[in-house]
Amino acid sequence: MWTECSRRVVTVSSHFCRSVAPPLRMRKLEVGVPLRFMRAFSNLPVTEENGTLHTKLARIGCDNYESTLMEMGVKRTEDLSILCELDLIAKDIPLVQARKIVGIASSSDQEQEHVLPLSTAQKAMVHLNDFGIYRADRSYKSILISSILGGSFISFGASMYILLGGGTPMLQESLPGLHAVASALIFPIGLSSIVLTQTDMLTSSMMYATLPFTSGDKRKSTTEKAENLAKLWGTNFVGNFIGCLGFACLASTLFINDPFSSFAQAIAIKKTSYLATGTTMTAFGKAVGANWLVCLAIFQAATATTSPGKMAALWLPITTFVALGLEHSVANMFLIPLGMFCGADISVNEFLVGNLLPVGLGNAFGGSVFVSLLHWQYLMKK
Repeated sequence: MWTECSRRVVTVSSHFCRSVAPPLRMRKLEVGVPLRFMRAFSNLPVTEENGTLHTKLARIGCDNYESTLMEMGVKRTEDLSILCELDLIAKDIPLVQARKIVGIASSSDQEQEHVLPLSTAQKAMVHLNDFGIYRADRSYKSILISSILGGSFISFGASMYILLGGGTPMLQESLPGLHAVASALIFPIGLSSIVLTQTDMLTSSMMYATLPFTSGDKRKSTTEKAENLAKLWGTNFVGNFIGCLGFACLASTLFINDPFSSFAQAIAIKKTSYLATGTTMTAFGKAVGANWLVCLAIFQAATATTSPGKMAALWLPITTFVALGLEHSVANMFLIPLGMFCGADISVNEFLVGNLLPVGLGNAFGGSVFVSLLHWQYLMKK
């Protein structure tokens, strides 16, 4: 009796929940393997997913007849073995295409011998392409809020860098190389937070927004890709700048005294000296290397499936770019204003034109060419 009563209570509760709470509809983020994007990507290496019907139709240029085959009850490659050319011709499929489609079934076993699985790096690259398209489909408000948080997270890591680097002046004087590496080891805290929370950073979007171009993704037209790139880069810049500038204002109250204040000022002065010394191309070159390493860190993190794994994968590339003194535009949005707030004599022109402009261009080149373009070419092309 008690069991029957419990069953009735559960049934009534279930009906009540369905009537009161509408079903939760979540946006599907398409990630995974090139199979579902075979119309978008061409010249992909043979993979285990390429043995499906959709892929084989796309390979012979007959994927536009997929819906017709579905109407005939064809769901798998094996189903084609029971059809003949006349069956397909009766459905208004030309003779040449009909022969190609029927030939898929006979060649299935032979092709299976050449099937190779996707590598971890290939899966990560496809995921980054998918994620880049998804990020551009969000509203401006969502991107802006995410970018403000992203700038704040980078500022957290940079603040720890100032704390450790500025707080060890004797080590800096006696062992500058060790001091640079030791201080840089704490900086990746910021990017770890960005990767794990999926917030926005301008320099990572320089890879995300260009991947649909380099991959040849046909889900978006060239015009749409360009609009998405401008949307992401523009909104990320504004949001990151707000987050970093606001955090620099707060952090200046923590580092107002020496040795932290003088350390912050020295960093800001060094980063804005390119315009006066005529070494703007040096800033550009350092920026190329910085975002090459940053986007490489994000790529490596995408190959991991756990939070500790992602953090470990990105830690060394970020430590490397900071220890080498390379230029990162988003980090500079915090470090230079912090130095100015601490008393460094730096003009707005030296900040924006002398640093952010060449560094931003260099970051864009490093992320889009050395990671987005080259990694896609060698991983996803024959």
